[in-house]
Amino acid sequence: MSRRTTFLSDESGAVAATYAIAITGLIIVAGAAFDYNRLMALDSEMQTAADNAALAAVTQLDEEDGACARAGNAAVELLQNITLMSNDGDGNIISVNGGTTISITDNACDSFDGVVFYIDEDKTSVALTDEDAKVVEVTVDSRAAQVAFTSLGDLFRPDMRGVALAGLGSAICEVPPLMICSPDPSQPFNADGQRGIGVQATGNSQWAPGNFGFLEVGSGQLNELANVIAYGSSTFDCIAEDEADDPETGNAQVLYEALNSRFDIRPGGGGTLSDCSNGLCPSALNAVTDLIKTNGGTTDNQCRLGNQGWKLPSASNRFNPRMAEATDTRTTPVHDTSLSATPEVMGLTRDLCHYTDWNPLDASGDPLDCTAVNGGYNARFGNGHWAIGDYFAKYHPGFLPLANPPLDGGGNPLPTATLPHALMTRYETYLWEIGAGGPGIPNTLPQRGVPICQLGAVSQDRRVLTVAIVSNCDDINGGSTTAEIDEWADVFMVAPVVDENTERTRGREANSLYVEIIGEATLGGGGAGTAGPQSIRRDKPYLIE
Repeated sequence: MSRRTTFLSDESGAVAATYAIAITGLIIVAGAAFDYNRLMALDSEMQTAADNAALAAVTQLDEEDGACARAGNAAVELLQNITLMSNDGDGNIISVNGGTTISITDNACDSFDGVVFYIDEDKTSVALTDEDAKVVEVTVDSRAAQVAFTSLGDLFRPDMRGVALAGLGSAICEVPPLMICSPDPSQPFNADGQRGIGVQATGNSQWAPGNFGFLEVGSGQLNELANVIAYGSSTFDCIAEDEADDPETGNAQVLYEALNSRFDIRPGGGGTLSDCSNGLCPSALNAVTDLIKTNGGTTDNQCRLGNQGWKLPSASNRFNPRMAEATDTRTTPVHDTSLSATPEVMGLTRDLCHYTDWNPLDASGDPLDCTAVNGGYNARFGNGHWAIGDYFAKYHPGFLPLANPPLDGGGNPLPTATLPHALMTRYETYLWEIGAGGPGIPNTLPQRGVPICQLGAVSQDRRVLTVAIVSNCDDINGGSTTAEIDEWADVFMVAPVVDENTERTRGREANSLYVEIIGEATLGGGGAGTAGPQSIRRDKPYLIE
């Protein structure tokens, strides 16, 4: 009896019974934590894969034909992530679109499962064309995790997938930071559609269509900007492709000297560009201008603008177009022979409508300006009709361009290397002169065809500039407003910045940089010049969500 009483009153080992009762609940809690961690790890794997696929895809969105197809294939082919947490029996590969690529076709923006293209980061609307696709959303193919402890058969077998949205930030680097105000901010500039058009771009502190200016670089100091423009090798800032730094206002003469260095003209003595005399500011390969040089010296004074160096011919000995006549063609010489039999020297001329004495008359006898002959476009933009007949007659009489050039199957003139023609642009003529297709300008006084003052290693076409066409010039007040860029355009510098202080201005304004439009800047491939890269676009993909 005492033993029975002792056993009943003995409390040794009571906790074991408690654990025995609680063990089921503890196992359930621990199992649920294990399964939850597995699911979260799988979710992380799937999201990482989606991020990588979206970043790979967006790098292909260059607005060119086949962009969507290339982007979708990049998401499929470049995705190398695997899953260690999925146990659905389908291996460990994480894929997009079932791992299936498509052939490169235009506007294939709706051809992939799990890849959706949008026109903007807000996903305002789906992009249906390669040109409109700016943002990509990638959803990777789902994978399942069969949980071990909280499974209720097939009732709890969650499918996991990752979704990522990516965009592409672009910057333009190694570009002389110039801007030109768009002639019509309400419309896209369309540089390709204005090939060969001359622009009398004028720099001043007021912003108006056709005016040009400079974009700040570095810390915004003037000497940094001048060095970037003049030096053959310099550290260039990168500028956002659609939005630039504050514009530099005013007329700093040193900036015009920096541009003129590309025409074999040495900047003024001392100061910011003093190193140009050491060959650090190389000229273009073809440096022909409408300036004369009466000596063959290469000292500082003999290589600068001024009476001892480069200067304009006398007013009567320059190229001076007469009044236009109804019988004139694209190749008719129009120099005013009543002033001189032939110009003393010639550069590639401005559009004829930018010379005050050439302009034809309207029905009332009033002169017509460029606006009247270029279809109503802004007067600072011409119509591409330059004095090709006079230029070839003086320097290339054995290669007079045809008035009616042979055309290819697309209705375009045959390549200039084959045959000069009346529709050659100034830039094409420039290339023809330094290439195998045509002779160069005689390198004799007073005309110079190749550089003798600004010697240095030429790594790019120094008379080609990549400029920003700015659409918000009306809103720019001083330098406090960021310039909004409509398009990047390659332009050819026709003539240096030289002010004419005579009664026969012939339309050459003070602080005027005359350029010819080559076309839309080839930002990805390195500019329109033949001597090396003019600009580089750096594209950086980034995750939006």
